[in-house]
Amino acid sequence: MSQLISPLYFRLINNDKSATITFLTKIKNFPDFSAYLDMNTGVYGDSVKKAVFAKDQQRKEEIKTLEVLLEKNPKSRDLLYDLYLLYHEDGNSAKTEEYLRKAREVDPLIQ
Repeated sequence: MSQLISPLYFRLINNDKSATITFLTKIKNFPDFSAYLDMNTGVYGDSVKKAVFAKDQQRKEEIKTLEVLLEKNPKSRDLLYDLYLLYHEDGNSAKTEEYLRKAREVDPLIQ
């Protein structure tokens, strides 16, 4: 039976903070996420929230940086394509389509 249970489960029940962060990161889009986040924030403190949202925060900062660079060079294929990838990862479909369209205007060979 234990072969069917994820190793993550055993780490969670043994209060492994990094396992908890991994678990919370994977369930961010689930309806019960905020309840699990609140529960684990009570156990581990605010550092759990920071860790769970660290990648999202880093992506937002990278987007800001690239958009500033794009103001200086609005026809940069690489900047446009990188912004497309970041917005796609962020789940922003409107911005994803916008930056992919702009990148293709500069370089029609972009898939």
